[in-house]
Amino acid sequence: MARLVFAGVFDRHPDATIITHHTGAMVPYFGDRIKAMYDLFTAHGAVQVSGRLKHPPHWYFTRFYADTALNGGMHALRCALAYFPPERMLFGTDTPFDAEGGSRNIRETLAALDASGLSVAQRQQIDEGNLQRILTKE
Repeated sequence: MARLVFAGVFDRHPDATIITHHTGAMVPYFGDRIKAMYDLFTAHGAVQVSGRLKHPPHWYFTRFYADTALNGGMHALRCALAYFPPERMLFGTDTPFDAEGGSRNIRETLAALDASGLSVAQRQQIDEGNLQRILTKE
């Protein structure tokens, strides 16, 4: 994700649709740290990003879409839902990669989404609406 951000992909292609896996991996967990460290390094001249990017680096990370595959269970999902706007989340599982051939991943992801406190509209976005919007983009 960082390579795509710093390569300027979202500046050159602002409508790009890039889906990242496993609820955005560690990015949601380290979101505040990403912002703080680049601010710190930039302020001290260790990283030169102004002029290369149109926005601060942390802004670009929420431009990705993230699936709901639970690489960390409910805690990972809550972290991702706090980081990515609901319109940037897509239903996904690691099926068939579990001890039950995929059914456990589906069951656990659905249960985590049910317990997440999402509104009906947000849940509909994640379950199907966002993907439909992406697939019908012109």
